Amino acid sequence: STSVSGTTATVTVKDSDLAAAAKAGSASAPIVIDVSKAGKTIDTVSLPAGFAAKVSALETAGGLEVALTTGELTFNDKALDAIAAAGSGSISLSLEKQSESSLAAAQKTALAGMTVSGVYDLSLKVTGKAVESFNGGTATVSVPFTPAAGTKGSDYAVLYVSDTGATERMATSYLNGELTFTTGHFSTYVVVYDPAQFTDVVAGSFYEAAVKWAVSKGVTTGTSATTFSPDAPCTRAQAVTFLYRAAGEPEVTLGTSFTDVKAGSYYEKAVAWAVANGITTGVSADKFAPDADCTRAQIVTFLARYEKAAAVSSDKFADVAADAYYAGAVGWAVANGITNGTSATQFSPEATCTRAQIVTFLYRDFVK
Repeated sequence: STSVSGTTATVTVKDSDLAAAAKAGSASAPIVIDVSKAGKTIDTVSLPAGFAAKVSALETAGGLEVALTTGELTFNDKALDAIAAAGSGSISLSLEKQSESSLAAAQKTALAGMTVSGVYDLSLKVTGKAVESFNGGTATVSVPFTPAAGTKGSDYAVLYVSDTGATERMATSYLNGELTFTTGHFSTYVVVYDPAQFTDVVAGSFYEAAVKWAVSKGVTTGTSATTFSPDAPCTRAQAVTFLYRAAGEPEVTLGTSFTDVKAGSYYEKAVAWAVANGITTGVSADKFAPDADCTRAQIVTFLARYEKAAAVSSDKFADVAADAYYAGAVGWAVANGITNGTSATQFSPEATCTRAQIVTFLYRDFVK
């Protein structure tokens, strides 16, 4: 049941109703709390004590989605675990649209020269205490957005802006009248006009959000000031470098047995890190083949080894031998939404991966 006071909806959910909703949905579908049709602005929802823990414990549910009139918030299970760990009291979730004048002086300074098209304050409290970080979990945020005349949705980006003025560009996508981004913490987020940097990144493409994420995180840059070359092959050197940067460029001791890894090259540290962490062993004892194209089998293997993931069966693919070095990684990647096969029965393990595909695989692993 739901009661409304001002812009806040208070939701009461019986355990039996929660279990029934989970049973009725698919294993990957989230539990949905929808208060967006109240006939008035609802930017805050109050949920029962212990609700996050109960949803996270449901094996037949894939997270929690909360639909407000101001937007939608979707929490994965790890984020729900973080919320549950913050306390067993009632939960308050808010997605409030603010005016630009509400920003602190440091935030306004950080945004000077930018065209601000929306300010959103996201907050989550358990028994009145703010929960700002999800401890590695994520929330996907979608807000209704209408581009200004003469612009398109893909021209806009979402920035996180801290109280001190530090900013972080979020990987942002625009689809069906909504701007969407994924975050690991709640705070102030600002929509800014940010025309697409790359003329060859197609709006609405499967890789658009991934490219924006990769560039914003310093994972990669374009091949020129205006091109990303999404369809160009990605080399093994580039692939491990992208992964190394996405992992935060950990400190590493240089030096490997590979004679074809040049000292001082952009990929030297990445290769040393990948070898030290069991992510790759090269193509032979003394060769890494940095300029060889990275295959679909190789990139999913790099990712699975980075995640220290358990092997998952890939027997649905006729071209993936059970004893192949990449078999378990292929199964893991498909099970976790990193990639699918090239058909219902083919994975094409030896096919070359493009720059668009590599950053998309990384994006799906690190963000989604």
